[in-house]
Order: sequence, then C-alpha cells, then structure tokens
Amino acid sequence: MNIIGISGFEHSVPFKKKEFPNLTSRTYRIAQGFDSAATLVRNGEIVAAAAEERFTGEKATGAFPVNAIRYCLESGNLKIGQVDYIAHGFSYEPFKSFFDEEEYRRRQYAEVYAPEVQKALFVRHFPECGWDQKFIPVLHHLAHVAGAF
Repeated sequence: MNIIGISGFEHSVPFKKKEFPNLTSRTYRIAQGFDSAATLVRNGEIVAAAAEERFTGEKATGAFPVNAIRYCLESGNLKIGQVDYIAHGFSYEPFKSFFDEEEYRRRQYAEVYAPEVQKALFVRHFPECGWDQKFIPVLHHLAHVAGAF
C-alpha cells in the first residue's frame, strides 16, 4: 500500500490578507498551515519525505507541496495513480460546529480548512487521479503521533 502524507494550507495566509488587509507581514505569519511537506509511506515504511521549501526556497511555506509530492513519487518509482491514499495532517470536520458559529469562521472553513479545498488542489496539480476516494483528513495530533511512531 502506498500512502502520501501531506501538510500545509495554501490558502491560509491569502485568506487572512483578504479578511484583514492592513496587518504587518509578521502578523500574517500567525496562521496555520506553514511548513508544507510530503511523505511517501509504502507498506508501513517511509520511502521518502521532503519539505516544499526545499524546492521553492521559501522558508516555512504553506504552498501546496506539489514539488515534495513529485519528489516522493520519483523516489518511490511511482506514478500518481499508484498511490492508494492521500492523508492530510489536519482534519477540521469534527470541529465543524465551531466554524458554523459566525460568518468569518464559516468563510475560513470553506476557503482554507474544508477537505474540498485540499481535494481541489490535488485535482489542479494531479488531474489524472480520482482524489475524492483517496483523500483522508487526519486529526492533527494523531498525525504527530503517527510520525513519532
């Protein structure tokens, strides 16, 4: 079984800039989803892992880790269609009611945290694969536990 694990929220900072246009650049960095990366796990063994910043030169980037994913695929000698699951290290669905309480949080969920946002990024970068069936959001701290294991 081939699993790609990813982290990062590409839309986190752009959303904050749109909602709060006059903050300092340092204040925009107070957000979730930086240090985007990808890891390929095959049959329980780590095959490859890389941070997106390694390819783009942008420290602590939250950009969708397309280059890190491609690196993992190349290292594992895989095509994207051979990936069984994509695990994203954030799952906000169990906390959806919190985001439903006010308009700002509803927009934040819809534009940044919703699984559909991550699926759309996969489709944009890897249109040849059916991500709806393969995408699994993982509770963030559970992702840390899995990494430590």
